[in-house]
Amino acid sequence: MKKHLLNIIRKTNDVDKSQFDYVLSQNEKNFSAANDIFNTFLSKVTEKDISFYPNTTNLKNRLAKLYLVEPKNLVLTPGSDIGIKTVFEAFDLKGKNVVTTDYCFPMYDVYSQIYEAELKKVPYEGMRMEISKLIDSIDANTAFVILANPNSPLGDSYEIEDIRPLLKTGVPVIIDEAYREFTPGTKYSSFISEFNNLIVLKTLSKGYGAAGLRIGSIITNEVNIKYFESLRFMYEISSLSTLYAECMLDEIERLKADIHKVMKLKERILDSLKNSDYITIDTDCSWFFLKKTDKLEKLFKRFKVDIRELTLPKLEGNWYKFNVDLILTNSPLLNELTSNSFQ
Repeated sequence: MKKHLLNIIRKTNDVDKSQFDYVLSQNEKNFSAANDIFNTFLSKVTEKDISFYPNTTNLKNRLAKLYLVEPKNLVLTPGSDIGIKTVFEAFDLKGKNVVTTDYCFPMYDVYSQIYEAELKKVPYEGMRMEISKLIDSIDANTAFVILANPNSPLGDSYEIEDIRPLLKTGVPVIIDEAYREFTPGTKYSSFISEFNNLIVLKTLSKGYGAAGLRIGSIITNEVNIKYFESLRFMYEISSLSTLYAECMLDEIERLKADIHKVMKLKERILDSLKNSDYITIDTDCSWFFLKKTDKLEKLFKRFKVDIRELTLPKLEGNWYKFNVDLILTNSPLLNELTSNSFQ
């Protein structure tokens, strides 16, 4: 076996989230205005969805339409996490480097170790990455650049004009759009015909609230797709996930409306906190940061809130990453946080 695999440290996701009343740690969707999607799914599921192998052709076609590309430009993956792994596997990485940001999705580090690449992390000087610094980190041994847009946990995002200089280097650029539904602007998948070095990763996990389905996509030009097709799973996702995703796509406008409501709710929460004792920092995505205080710590403990605590670049103290979800609407937690001034 490959001895270097023994040096890779993996974290397990063993937190029992049923012990919390508010799960705000991983941008999972606690509430949907379109809950009848689940009932529609239950009415359509049959025993064959268990006993037969899945047929994902229709879902693939519908996702391509959603992302404004042709089906030939898309490969399904079991979540965008496996999409990321597939990208790493497709490149000859031994002795090469991969450029990304520091902060980044932890699995970039894991896959770099698995495939024996150096992960070159470009540090943040503030709450937004300077694309020029990524470009300056590219050298003759760079296999590709991978950039989450928006990035988690900092929540900074970039339009195509921001990224164009990076794409013009000719180095393969992987744009991880796990949270893109929360930000306005043109989706990067629209530019795969213009840049043959552009690879886009998508998922239904975050904005559309289907993390448990594990449905992701790799989007790029036909030449690149041939490489990723050779690595795809024989059956990319289960029949049950396929059926549920199709039920979601039947109600896609309602799900988009949910996303809009989340972003409006975040605006209202931040506005209500302007004159409070709390220190906040906004982001381009569906969360904001609250500077940790003893009062907040006690509040989140009392209301059984699962929330992420972290440090931010060039800023003192610890911060809570407060993910906004519609379950917070008119909730006791929100009323308490805003001193009952939230309307």
